[in-house]
Amino acid sequence: MRDKQRSKVYAWENKLFKDHGLEKMITNFDDCMSLEDCNKFATSIWNSYKNKFFRNYNEKRTRVARVICSNNAGGRHAAAYMGNYYVKGNGKVKDGRNNCYKKMRLPRWGRSKHVIIHEVAHFLCLEDEQHGRDFVGVYMILLNKYLAFSLQKMSDLAYSMNIDWSFNGSPSLNKAYKKAVQPEIDFEALRLGGE
Repeated sequence: MRDKQRSKVYAWENKLFKDHGLEKMITNFDDCMSLEDCNKFATSIWNSYKNKFFRNYNEKRTRVARVICSNNAGGRHAAAYMGNYYVKGNGKVKDGRNNCYKKMRLPRWGRSKHVIIHEVAHFLCLEDEQHGRDFVGVYMILLNKYLAFSLQKMSDLAYSMNIDWSFNGSPSLNKAYKKAVQPEIDFEALRLGGE
């Protein structure tokens, strides 16, 4: 299946990153996260959202509780491997489910929160989604949640760059969007006659 808007999504995220003082590729390796920190951050996002937006795997048959990041023999590109990988020597958990993990390749230039968020967004979508509309929706929600990027600015920029995106791909994605944009109501201020 052809990844129709990959280059447009890359151009969009480069513009987003630049607007937030970030570069996609780390050039000063003193600024990159350790692989251990990458594992923790990616695993935290994965465990917070797995099977929430889209059905990523069957929880009754398989336990997927962590993301393992590696450089994978010096690979040049960051990549999310869409399958579930068996934990060697410990292929089953106590209740008989398969014991698996998600695998991500992160060269040193990509060991940053914004690159990890991009790759985990792939894990949280259906396998054939690539850089399609639902991926962009999930990606926006994660950038908003973990890096405080404005959903309004991201969606306006996506619209201006002719990028197809949606928060309606799943009820949970739509709910996450509404929660993110809904202003917090200060009930105490309302009670006291404020706005």
